[in-house]
Amino acid sequence: MQITKLICPTSKYAIKCPFLMTPEGITVHNTANDASAMAEASYMLGNNNQVSVHSFVDDTRVVEAIEQYRNAWANGDGVNGFGNRKTISVEICYSKSGGERFDKAENLAAEYIASLLKKYGWGIDKVKKHQDWNGKYCPHRTLDLGWQRFLNKVQSYLGTTSAPVNNSKGGADQILRVGSIVRIDKTLTVTGVNAKSNLIAIQELTGTPTSSIHWFDPTNFDVVEGPKKAQQVCTVGCKVKLKGNYKVLGLVKTEDWACKLKIGNRTNWVWTNPCYEVQD
Repeated sequence: MQITKLICPTSKYAIKCPFLMTPEGITVHNTANDASAMAEASYMLGNNNQVSVHSFVDDTRVVEAIEQYRNAWANGDGVNGFGNRKTISVEICYSKSGGERFDKAENLAAEYIASLLKKYGWGIDKVKKHQDWNGKYCPHRTLDLGWQRFLNKVQSYLGTTSAPVNNSKGGADQILRVGSIVRIDKTLTVTGVNAKSNLIAIQELTGTPTSSIHWFDPTNFDVVEGPKKAQQVCTVGCKVKLKGNYKVLGLVKTEDWACKLKIGNRTNWVWTNPCYEVQD
């Protein structure tokens, strides 16, 4: 999959993507035009209209035009709308005339969207259509052909995600999957404390595809060495162990494999390396 970056300049942030965003889903569009992804992205970035899209997909490549950590004006649900403020918008090209070029673009878009789902550890339920946000019949040609059909394409690229784990507790050939039950018995070192919010940071445990999930709820950790304070928030350098077993909610590969676990009241990405499977 060829991905070309033609990123919005900071001088146009105020018009095209004024807000920082932690994405929570993906919105699918059709361009209702017959231009290529590069032509669509160039036109969007070249004008001063408050209309913007994160990515365009044609029959040969993906062009990313807005950073995924900024919002885009694509969904018609207002300045504070969930579509505009919380989703990554993906436009599929060549939808005006359809035909073979559109079919190839739609297939590539399904592959690209599946890669985003894997990146963020999301399921197929995070894929929405423009129509969901403001009622517009978009993505028009994809809807004509069948929305569930398109979701099935995405799912086919998503497949069954699994990650190899080399851990002495569980064996060198363990495979973690979404739904696996894991445990972490390793003694861990606290590298940061946020006493105001009652949170701790553990650098060796953190394996996140986004920069926003680093802090852990300390209530599931036992302090095994070092001074202990109220509600188990301790000083930097304390040694702790994580209690209990956890279900793998997502898997993603960044520089290494990470899995998503619900630990206490927070959802965290942790490296799979200290995990071992107790139930498949």
